[in-house]
Amino acid sequence: MCRDFQDGCQQAVNLCEESQALCKRAQDLCRTVIKQRDDLAEQCAFYEQVFVRYEALFQEHGIPFESVFDSVDEDDEAD
Repeated sequence: MCRDFQDGCQQAVNLCEESQALCKRAQDLCRTVIKQRDDLAEQCAFYEQVFVRYEALFQEHGIPFESVFDSVDEDDEAD
């Protein structure tokens, strides 16, 4: 009976260690995802600034900014 109890305890210890390892891996993955999200948000903010600058530049020269996208759409449809 004592041997069965020891085996059960060892199994419980093993499960706890496996659980801790899985939790650590999940935490590492979460950190990676959060960093990627932050990097993507930073890139989006940069490209939004570029977009705004181009829009202002086009307006300054009297070119409708939307016309740039219309020509791209037409090129895509031709493919």
